[in-house]
Formats: sequence, C-alpha cells, structure tokens
Amino acid sequence: MKLTHPQVPWPTPNPLSAGRPGPTLLLWYPHRVAGTPLLRVLGLTLAKRAVLSAQQAGFERIVIAAHPADHPGIQAELADDRVHAQVELDHHPRPTHELALALGDRVWTRAALTAIAAPLRGDATLRALVDDARRPTGLFRVGARQLARLGLEPDRLGEALSAWPAAALEQVQAGPCVAPVGAGHPLRPAEDLLLQALRKPADGMISRHINRHISLAISRRLAKTAVRPNHITAVVAFIGVLSGPLAWYGGAYWGLALGALCYYLAAILDGCDGEISRLKALGSPLGAWLDTITDNVVCLSFILGAYGRVQADAPGRLWAWVGLVGVGFFLLTLIPRYYVMATRMGSGDYQKLAATQRAVAPSGFGRVVQGAKDVVFRNDFLPFFAFVTALLGHPGVFLLPFAVGAVFAAGDAVWPLLQPRPASTQSRA
Repeated sequence: MKLTHPQVPWPTPNPLSAGRPGPTLLLWYPHRVAGTPLLRVLGLTLAKRAVLSAQQAGFERIVIAAHPADHPGIQAELADDRVHAQVELDHHPRPTHELALALGDRVWTRAALTAIAAPLRGDATLRALVDDARRPTGLFRVGARQLARLGLEPDRLGEALSAWPAAALEQVQAGPCVAPVGAGHPLRPAEDLLLQALRKPADGMISRHINRHISLAISRRLAKTAVRPNHITAVVAFIGVLSGPLAWYGGAYWGLALGALCYYLAAILDGCDGEISRLKALGSPLGAWLDTITDNVVCLSFILGAYGRVQADAPGRLWAWVGLVGVGFFLLTLIPRYYVMATRMGSGDYQKLAATQRAVAPSGFGRVVQGAKDVVFRNDFLPFFAFVTALLGHPGVFLLPFAVGAVFAAGDAVWPLLQPRPASTQSRA
C-alpha cells in the first residue's frame, strides 16, 4: 500500500491531479464530524472497510478526504497487509478527472461500488446510485467539472439531482445496498445489510432456510471480537470429529443422536468461518484448504462411527458392506477432487470447483442427477438429514442413500480428469 499524507496546509499538491490514474474512488468524510471514518461496524472501521471493499471492486487508487484530526487514526487503520491499493489522504482534494465518489458515512455492498465503477456513458455528467424510492444513496460517478461547480461539496450532489439536466443524468437503481452510519443512524441496519450480503446464490435449501440464519447471528457477535476464521475452523473440526466416537461408542440411540447433532452443529458453524472471512477480508489460500479438508474429515468421522454403530446393532454383515461402499467411495471422491483443485484451479475452495461443473446445463438423466446433487447430496443437507433420521431412530434412512450417493459422487469427481485441459490463451496477471 502506498499511503501519502500531506503535512502542509491546503492548497497542496493534489493527489487527484497527479496524472491520470487507474480506477479511482474518492471517499468523502468532511461533511460529518471528526471521528466518523473511525466508527466501527462489525469489527472494521468505516475507512478500512471502504478501502478493502473498493479494492475488491477493482479500484486501484483511493483518495480519502477527511478532517486533518482523523488522518493519524486513518493511517494507523490502513497500515495493514490487506491494503494493497494506492491510498492517499487529503483534507480538500481537487479532482481534475471523472471519478467514483462515495460519502464515507455509510456501508455498502460490492454491487453498489460496481455500479459506479464504469465510466459515464454518452453525454452523462453524473451517475447516481438510488434506492427503491429513487432517493440518492450517497454513491456517485461524477465529472470533475460538475463537482467543482458544487464547490467540491459532494454531500450536495443528492440535493442537486432534481435540478440536474435529464439528458446528463444516469440513475441506477440497485435495491438495498447502502446503509448510513453515524449522525443518529443506528448501527443495526448497517450490520444487517453487511450480513445479508454474505448469503450466497449457491446456498442449498437447508442453508438458506435454517443454517444461514443461525450462522449469521453467531457471526454478528464474532465479528466484533478478535476471533479469526481459522479459529472457527478449529472449533468446527473439534466438534465435528467428536461425532464419530459419539456415534460408535455412545449407544444405539443416544450415541447416534448426539453424534449426528455434532455433525450438524459443525455444518452450521462451518458457515461462520467463511462469513467472518468475507466480512473482514481475512480470507487466505490456506484458510480455504483448511475449510475444505475439515468438512471432509468431519464427514468421514461421522459416517465411520455411524456405520460401525448400526453394524454392531444389526445381525449379519449387510451394514458392514454398505459402510465399506459408502466410506470407500467417499474417499475415492476426495482424491480426484483434491487433484483438480490443486493442479487446475489453484484453490482449496470447493465451491469454485462446483461452480465450474455447473457451467454446462445437463439434460435427460443428467438433469435428474444434477437435481439430486443440488438438493440432497450437499454439505448443508446431509448433516441435517443425518441428524433428523438419527433423532427419529432410523439412521439407516440416511446411511443407505449416502452409500449410493458416494458411488455417483466418485464418478462425478473422476469425470473432470477425463476432460481435456483448456489451452491457456494468456498468462495470469
């Protein structure tokens, strides 16, 4: 991160007029009292959250306009390895080119910044991100000349919309993606906005309706502490691995029920590490691998314990063979999957692999198999189903389909290895 801090009174050499930079965002705080950039929402100050989210949205240069009294605090906050964009501080910048502008006394989702990242089109001189009621949200794309016309008071842009020439104004309606902070606004709506943005389109049925509600409530509290994603992963591993011994040695009913409960609790808490990672920009390649490996070790522990328990309570060797198929093919699934993730994707994030496998829409029987994968054979549904069937005293209703699904999953994992690797047309930047 390059961080500059003008030490002499204004006017000074202006960071916004030094050449023509890459995508630039101006964060504006002078319209609020000193201290506003340092307000904390879910563990991050407004200034740090704004800079980190701007990086993710593709902004290479971020200029922060703030009261001089806030400069030392902002500098201390941004002395962080996660900040790699060029960040500059000024108390009264004078832009000379078109840029994105955000009033800093609010939080926003990535979609909000994306809406103001693209250049203005045609004769437009202002783009305003508005809410569902067509009210300005405080995020704009504006030309330097128009900003100068307002006396460089970006907070007046919202008032100016009604008088702006229609042909020169773009209004982008993006739904609930911005929430104000400070100046009498409660923190809860801002927290809710950030937390709800953590939901994923790929979330399964159980995750959408049950798990995510619980994990987000936990993450709301954990985000305000020093807990990191890998700490949560360690707790998930401990609780999840405990499911196997409990299921096998705890007794025919209570052992399986408690083991399945640990399996399901681990699945719920597993959402928290990713939520904290995205909420506080704490993700890492190691964390992604730890998360994926932990999920699989937890599942392996439970199915070993569950198959062992039902075999001990049943005559004959039927469940021993079913368990051998279930455990064996589950392990066969992991080997090619890890190979593809390590050599072709360079990431331990299983959801990225799953997304690439959904790129081609299946037909016929393949559509039925894909539907079963998307609803039943998922990391959110399987622990829930295991817990419900164990609680009802019929664990076999889970264990038999699991073995069948493991066979199909192994074939599904091997299939990408049989596909030709696409030729690379360009090197990585």
